[in-house]
Amino acid sequence: MKKGATLNAEKLNLWQCCGQYLCSGVAVCPICGKSRPDGNSGEPSHTELERSQPDALDAKGTLAEILPKFAGRFRITIERHGPRTLDGDNFVGGCKQLRDAIAELLGKKGDSEADGLYFRYVQVKSAVKKTVLKIQQIME
Repeated sequence: MKKGATLNAEKLNLWQCCGQYLCSGVAVCPICGKSRPDGNSGEPSHTELERSQPDALDAKGTLAEILPKFAGRFRITIERHGPRTLDGDNFVGGCKQLRDAIAELLGKKGDSEADGLYFRYVQVKSAVKKTVLKIQQIME
């Protein structure tokens, strides 16, 4: 903030007591115990969100109906680039959360072949550390 600038306490929803300004979340002065003059906590009192249009999450239907190109089976390649390779079980085990996130993104109940997801793991020695995901729909 610039030196000499003024604050609009009302606009910032601040209140003053005992020579200090208190933020909107403080309902009682910590020095004298007085309540905020307007009697509220300064926080919005809305109990429900206002919605002007339906949310994407409110949509009903299957993934095939909503996003037809995301239905079916997929081949997912997880490519790890790094200065050294990990042993196979640590690499695959370390990708479990990533597998779950991909399955959820694609609308699958699980992350197995029975759910139409076929995972492949590749490690590449590289000075740059990164992870590359390749997702291909199986059209057969």
